[in-house]
Amino acid sequence: MKEPVLSSELLGFPAEARLLIVNNDDFGMYHAINAAVVDSIERGIARSCSLMVPCPWATHAMHLLRLRPWLSFGVHLTLVCESPLYRWGPLTAKEQVPSLLDEAGALFAPARIPELLAQARLDEVELEFRAQIDAVVGSGLRPTP
Repeated sequence: MKEPVLSSELLGFPAEARLLIVNNDDFGMYHAINAAVVDSIERGIARSCSLMVPCPWATHAMHLLRLRPWLSFGVHLTLVCESPLYRWGPLTAKEQVPSLLDEAGALFAPARIPELLAQARLDEVELEFRAQIDAVVGSGLRPTP
């Protein structure tokens, strides 16, 4: 039987190497987060970031990614609005994903995740996740493999 290849080896390091890979989350949530994410990657503190497409500053984040095609990123698929003061909704038309929305028509807050899980329909989750991925790909960006 062949021994499994360790993730450190896939990255070009010896099998016994211990690695710390820092990924910035919440890219697209706020302007300040966008600036901090880019700065930390450019300074070598972090290696990559996760783009939250439904967030209010996602368009700006995608612009920053287009200016820096070398920047590694993934799509942080999200069904939750983490901000209690500035609410955001889905990319999909609200009437197509009602099971994902609170009474105000926004994505659920973290404290209400049990409610979301109790009512979310899988077909609506898939529709919203596809819309988030399609928004990134449609903007000319390609997440890092």
